[in-house]
Amino acid sequence: LKQSVEAGLGSRLEEGFCKLARAFVAEGRGIPILANLPLGSALPRMLDEFKTHKKLRKLILKSCSLTVADADALAEFIRHAPSTMYEAYLNGNGGLGGGAALVFVAIADNYAATLPLSAVSMPECGITDQAAATLEQLMQNRQIELVELNLRGNPISDEMKERLRRANSDGCVQSLQI
Repeated sequence: LKQSVEAGLGSRLEEGFCKLARAFVAEGRGIPILANLPLGSALPRMLDEFKTHKKLRKLILKSCSLTVADADALAEFIRHAPSTMYEAYLNGNGGLGGGAALVFVAIADNYAATLPLSAVSMPECGITDQAAATLEQLMQNRQIELVELNLRGNPISDEMKERLRRANSDGCVQSLQI
């Protein structure tokens, strides 16, 4: 019974989150703020709703319990973000961890497509050295260019932080915060 109730509640929550996303799109709000919402399986559907948003300027998913499993949907959205979106705030999604590598590659793809994403904030997202190594490679190859990238509060080693600073020596990220 408990599993049945949780499954029913989960599907109603997912539908509610998707209705919320549709409302943001319909109202034309440029900055939908979703914070402290356990999006879970609703994330891919919500992001699909936001793809049609003609005025989306910022994607704000703070402390939404995003995990490695959500990284694919998030990366796909960033890769093909609306041309009006220039900032993404993913703060406090500690379960993202190694999935951040997919997000970094998507940021590079967004840049290669000359889309305007210029600032990404990912503090306290559980970003690992392995994910940071993907970012390092993208920076060394000038496949990424941002005005700001905030990675504070992640379990990135001091050695990797130094490697990221060296990879950014030519300023592909104007303000790198680690």
